[in-house]
Amino acid sequence: MRHPDLEVSKVIRGCWQLDGQHKGDQLSDRTSGTAAIEDLDAFSRAGMFTLDTADIYGPSEAIIGQYLRLNPAAAMRTKVLTKLSFMAPPEPADLRLENIEYRVRSSIARLGVTTLDMVQLHWEPPQQQPGPANRIPGFVAAAKALQQLQQRGLVGAVGVSNFDQRMLMALLNAGVKPVSNQVSYSVMDRRPSLFLARFCEARGIPLLAYGTLGGGLLSERYLDVPANMVRIDTVSKARYGTLLKQLGGWSWMQDLLRVLHEVGEKHGVSASCVAARWVLQQPNVAAVVLGARNATHTRDAQRLFSFELDEIDLLDIDAAYEGAHQPTTDVYAWERGGSW
Repeated sequence: MRHPDLEVSKVIRGCWQLDGQHKGDQLSDRTSGTAAIEDLDAFSRAGMFTLDTADIYGPSEAIIGQYLRLNPAAAMRTKVLTKLSFMAPPEPADLRLENIEYRVRSSIARLGVTTLDMVQLHWEPPQQQPGPANRIPGFVAAAKALQQLQQRGLVGAVGVSNFDQRMLMALLNAGVKPVSNQVSYSVMDRRPSLFLARFCEARGIPLLAYGTLGGGLLSERYLDVPANMVRIDTVSKARYGTLLKQLGGWSWMQDLLRVLHEVGEKHGVSASCVAARWVLQQPNVAAVVLGARNATHTRDAQRLFSFELDEIDLLDIDAAYEGAHQPTTDVYAWERGGSW
C-alpha cells in the first residue's frame, strides 16, 4: 500500500500478541520484555518493517516505543500503524475533539514519536439505529476529529478497521476517505469477498487483512489433531475458534488444513504460508497482518514471495471451503450481533 507519506510492507507484523493475553506455551513465549523487543528487530531485518498495534493492546505501544528508542537506525524505516479503538457505544463526550486528541497524544507518548504514522479508527459497536436525518454517526464524528488532528500534524494517515460498506459510505459522504480498511480475511473467513472488496477497490481504499492465519489455527500443527487435544490458550485462538464453530467445526477445518498442506508440499512451503499467500492474491488486498508470539515465523513469512498459487491450487482450496456454512452478510456484521 502506498500513500504520499506512508508505505507499508506487504507483510505487517501484528502486535496484538504483545497485549499480555497471548503467552500461550511458556516455552515458546516471547511476548514481553527484552525478548519481545529482540523479536521486533528480527522481523524488521526480515523485511517486515511495518507494525500494527492499538491503544487497547495492553503494553504493546509501550513495547514498540522502547524498541524504537533502543534501535534508532531501525526506527527510521519502521512504520507503526496504531488504532483509536471504540469497543462499546461511546458517550457524546468520548467523541469530542479534545478527548480524542488526548488519546492520540497518549499513543504518541507511549510510542515516543512526534506524529503517528497512521491511526486506524477501530470501531466495534453496532451501527446506530436510524434516527434524525441530521444526526452524525459516532464513527463519522470520530473520523472527522482524526482528520482535524491530521491537519494539525499529530496524525499522518487515517485508516479504519472493521468498517462495512454502509459505514464506509457514511464516511465518504462526510468527506472522509480512509487510506485503508483493516478487516478479517482468510481462507476460512471470506466475508470481504462477498461485497466489500469490490466496493473498496472501486473507491481506491485498499484492504489490510488480519486474522490471516486464524489465530494460528491454520497450521499443520493442528492437522489430524482431535478437537479435544487443542489447547485454546490465547485470546486470538478463542476468537477464531468461535468463528470456526460458525463455519462448520473441527472436521471441516481438517479438510481445509489437508488441502493447504498438500498445496504447500507442492510448492515446498507450509500450510500457513499457503493460507497467507491466498489472502495476498485476493483483489484489493494491499498487505496481510501476521501476528506472532516469537520470531521463529520470520522465515515462513519471507517464503510468501517465493511462489504463487496457480489456478489449480486456488480451485482445490475453494473446493475445501465449499463445505463451510457460507456467510451472507458483510464484514463484522456477525460480531456486532447480526446474522452470519
